[in-house]
This record gives sequence, structure tokens and C-alpha cells, in this order.
Amino acid sequence: MKFLVLIILISCFSNGYTQEEEGLDLFLAANSEIEIQHFLNFVQELDSSNQCGLALHGTALAMSASFGYNPITKLNRFSQGKKLIESGISQSSFNPCPHFCRLAVQSQSPGFLDYDEHIESDAVIVTEALSNGWLLDQRDTRKGLIEFMINETQISAGLKAKLEKL
Repeated sequence: MKFLVLIILISCFSNGYTQEEEGLDLFLAANSEIEIQHFLNFVQELDSSNQCGLALHGTALAMSASFGYNPITKLNRFSQGKKLIESGISQSSFNPCPHFCRLAVQSQSPGFLDYDEHIESDAVIVTEALSNGWLLDQRDTRKGLIEFMINETQISAGLKAKLEKL
């Protein structure tokens, strides 16, 4: 497994991606238990002092909770992920990456978890960052984030219209 992580890290630096951009790409591709585990393995190696790395790790943990069998374990994983995401945001409220992570987790979380209060405000921050050139040099990542947000039902039509113009 460490060999696989090493290969991913090498590919990050050889193609101009930052580790955070690679983590965002892995998030966008994580549609199965195996892919989510791959995403989790990758983000566990990221710098925990980095807000985006912390939030990506939290996102992967929260996503991995959906594949557990024990409800208590699932809730604990989700809660750990939520804490990491919120910690990433509190370290730098201006970095759009942790806001996108929170938006992604909140928009996919079941209602009974009551974790959906920042969807629109996070969408505004991420949309502004994208409008100002965030991820402009990583077109596929940028396109994936925009598509993800446009497809979210809890994001306002006005923001979706702005995103469609990007």
C-alpha cells in the first residue's frame, strides 16, 4: 500500500498537481468503497498542518462512514471527519478547498445528522474562488468541482448560473 501511495505522490509532482489538487481529483472519482478507501489512504499521507489536507482527510473519513456495518462506528467516523473539516476551515476561512470539502460532505449527508447549515455560504466562497482563477491551471479538477456543484440540489439557481458561466 505504501508503494501505491508513493507512486501517487510521484505522479502529483511530475504532472504539476499539488497534493491538494490530487486529493480533490480522488474525491471526485470516489464513487465506490474501493475508490473511497484509495482516497482515504492518499489523504492520510497529506500534511495535517495544511488546511486543505486536513479537510480532505475529514472528507474521506466522512465518506468512508457510509460503508461501515456498525452504526456507532459509522457515526464515529463521520464525526471524526466533520471535526477535521471544521478544523481545516477554522485554520483559514479564506481557503476555498476546506469550504468545498464541507459543502461536499454536507450536501451528501443524511438529514438526521443535521450537518447542512453551510451549504450555500460554502458554495458562495467556492464560486468566488473559481471566478477569481482558483484551479485555473488544473482544468479537469476545476471542471469536476463545477459539475459537482451544479448537480447539487441544495445550491441556489443563482449560484448555479454563475458556475455555468465559468
